[in-house]
Amino acid sequence: MDAHASSCTVAVVGPGGRRLATQDTETNARSLITAIEAIPRRVYKQRGRFTWLAYLAKADQVLVGDDVRAQNRIKSLLRSRGIQVAGSEVYTTAGRTGVMNRETGGHR
Repeated sequence: MDAHASSCTVAVVGPGGRRLATQDTETNARSLITAIEAIPRRVYKQRGRFTWLAYLAKADQVLVGDDVRAQNRIKSLLRSRGIQVAGSEVYTTAGRTGVMNRETGGHR
């Protein structure tokens, strides 16, 4: 901004760098403050009567993600030991023991 110019342009730029709005204003403190205060801001409001549903959906997403991650870790651990795994029988302790005994001949 040039302090010796009689006017300047205030621009609102979005996250992608695209110009959303422009406004020409005088180069003095009062006009600049007014222009900056007029810039729209994102407003958050309290959730309504379905707040509990959003919390349940988030909890379900976290739990399912944890289960899938644990299942992938079990399979990757067995594969790293050279044990062929397919299906879901390795997710239980009994199934895992059976697969390990069958593949390794009882040696771990």
